[in-house]
Order: sequence, then structure tokens, then C-alpha cells
Amino acid sequence: MILKQEYDDIVYLLKYSKDTNIQLYIHQVFQNVLKRKSRDKDKIRLAVKFIGILSTRNIDLSFLLVLIHELLSNIFKPNNPMLSINDLANLLALLSISIDSFQPSCQIISQQIIRQIKITTTTTMTSSTTTHLLRAVLVPTLIQIHRQFIDATQTFQKRKRTPVTNFPPWFLSLYQTCLSLLNAYCNSSPPIPTYDNISDNFQTHYCSICEELFTFLQNTNIFEKTFLIPKDKIYHFNKIVNKFTPLIINVKPMTLDNENHQIYIMKMSTDDEEIWRENNLLRSLLTHIQLSSDSEDQSDMTRSKRFKSSL
Repeated sequence: MILKQEYDDIVYLLKYSKDTNIQLYIHQVFQNVLKRKSRDKDKIRLAVKFIGILSTRNIDLSFLLVLIHELLSNIFKPNNPMLSINDLANLLALLSISIDSFQPSCQIISQQIIRQIKITTTTTMTSSTTTHLLRAVLVPTLIQIHRQFIDATQTFQKRKRTPVTNFPPWFLSLYQTCLSLLNAYCNSSPPIPTYDNISDNFQTHYCSICEELFTFLQNTNIFEKTFLIPKDKIYHFNKIVNKFTPLIINVKPMTLDNENHQIYIMKMSTDDEEIWRENNLLRSLLTHIQLSSDSEDQSDMTRSKRFKSSL
């Protein structure tokens, strides 16, 4: 692992060293590291991070491209292990510093990411794993690549007066895959939980409020309901409701006559609700990416690099 001070030292040498062979020396060291018989995935992950951090420190682009070509030649060797979605996304984000130079590689990497997304969604029982990948990896990568592509073509568009930005097919394919996945999650309700031994939590002769609650919990087709509970029955109602999980309970304002509490209940765990809200936010972020030349400037958040100079 390279420490921050070591990164700073390397950057200083590349920028200020009077040795005209410093780039050649660092390139040779980089080659030797890639040839070591260490764990391939860890080696490649650190190499991607190394180049990514250098890219944030205003190092000569031509030198970065040399390192990237060296890295790609190592990654695409026959029989090399498949990289994770996280590593592939980091690599794709790295290549976005000069997209035109790496179109074939971007196409291959994008296809591998899509293939692994499909495997993950079919083998994972819950959406939480996929949501984490979308939030932490895929959506930030798409936003960064989009921003880089817009910045790189903006000057060219003004000079050529090109009305539309033609995004490469690999980017559109990955974008549509992630957006379709989020649409599927957001447009479908979470699975309605079932509650075992419901009747055991009610008295033999239960009141109308208990009967209404019992019917709601027992019905597997009803996801949510608002209950009107008289003030003198609210303690009794809460006592019964708190016996059941998962439930999300929200207290609304009382009725106009101030005689009844309005209690809104959803058959959902707080974890499911958080995932559902997160997926909606991620979808919103993607749908605000404009795939045309009149794209509005993104917020400062979308401009930030996924690579950090601090460790």
C-alpha cells in the first residue's frame, strides 16, 4: 500500500525533478509491480487507484495514458481472473480521462459490468446488495463519465457547431441497464410481509379497533392503511400495534374535531423503506443526466472525482 506521503513524493518528482528520465523510471517500476506474483485483483486495484490519484494532481496526460495502456495490457491477458463490479467501474471511470483513446476497452469493460449486474440481480434474494452497488459505484461512475465526456467535447462542439452530443453505445447501454434496474425497483412495492400467530396477540373478544387492525394484518393484499383512533383508545391501539414487526407507523395530524388520531401504517421494515427511498433518489440522479449537447451544468457534487488524493 502506498501512503499519502509517498504519493506526494512521486507527484513532486514528476513535476519538478530535473532528471529527464524520471517518467521512464516510474514507468519501469509500474511495469515491475504489475509483473509481481501477488494477488491479481489487489494488484490491479492498487494500480487503478495509483493512476487515478495522479490524474487528480495535474500530471502530464500523455504519461498517464502510457500507464493506463500498460495496465490494460495486463488486465486483458488470457486467463486473468474477472474483476469485481467495483474494480471494473473504477477502471471505467479512470479511462474517462481520455475516452476517445480507450473506446474498445470501455466497450469490453461496460459489457463485463452489465453481465455481472445481471448475475448479481438473479442470484441475490434482496435488492439491498444491488442498491449498494448502484449507490456507491455505478451511479457515481456514470455521472463522472458523463461530466468528463461533456467537458471533453464542449470545445469541439462550439468549434464545429455540432447540435447533438453522440454518446458512445457502451455508455448508453450501461446507463440504460442501471436506469431500467432502478425503474423496476421503484415501480414495484416491496414484498408485503406476513405475520405469524396474529390471533394470539388479540383478546378473545376484541373491540372494533382490534378487529380493523386484525383484518389489515391478515390481508396479504393490503400494503398500507390509515386508522382513525379515538383519543381514549390510542393507548390500547399502540399496545397492540407494537407487538407486530415489521411495521412503519406514522402519526398524522388529528382530525378537525380533535377527537381522533390518524395513524398511518405500512407493512414494511425501516430497512426496506430506506432502500426504496434510496432507489428513488438514485433514479432521480440518473434521469437528470441529459444525453444531449444542451446539458445543463451539473452540481459540484457530480463534478467531484471518485478518486481521492488522501488515503
